[in-house]
Amino acid sequence: MPSIVLRNVVKRFEKFSTAVNNLNLDIHDNDFVTLLGPSGCGKTTTLRMIAGLEHPTSGEILINGELVSSSSVGIDIPPEKRNLGFIFQNYALWPQMTVYKNIAFGLENLKWKTGKIKEKVHELLRMMQLEGYEDRYP
Repeated sequence: MPSIVLRNVVKRFEKFSTAVNNLNLDIHDNDFVTLLGPSGCGKTTTLRMIAGLEHPTSGEILINGELVSSSSVGIDIPPEKRNLGFIFQNYALWPQMTVYKNIAFGLENLKWKTGKIKEKVHELLRMMQLEGYEDRYP
């Protein structure tokens, strides 16, 4: 059974028209897959939809047999509950989260206690000379 399945996945952006058009893809466990194409053809958008960082306009995404995204039935499992890893080519921040929350995110997922998270975040803010920016968005 495929580990990641995309069925008729479409992603449209208002300004840029269609980024991904009716993509069907089965990625089996232990497969090595490469998305190859020119700039703007939808490679990154596809990966972002699989990870849950973008939402398909239509179609379905399944991970290990579980439906994680379907606009037709209103399913959109958040990235942190999809149980897969994602490594950015470039450094990335969550645009919907403050500087503080971006730093705390990984520690929260590791189930650190709130007090320890706060202590570590403030330590890192000092180290990176970002004190005073913790409530701003990237």
